[in-house]
Amino acid sequence: ASGTQEAGYHKVVWDGKDNSGSTVPSGLYFYKLAAGNFSQSMKMVLLK
Repeated sequence: ASGTQEAGYHKVVWDGKDNSGSTVPSGLYFYKLAAGNFSQSMKMVLLK
């Protein structure tokens, strides 16, 4: 998800594709949440 969101609970579901639309393999991936001056990176595991 990108852009501006209203305050509150939000859910994002990743379809397992990269920016060019290709399906990515199982593995360890990183995501970043940024809001104002807050930024946090976390890990996720994609298993197929």
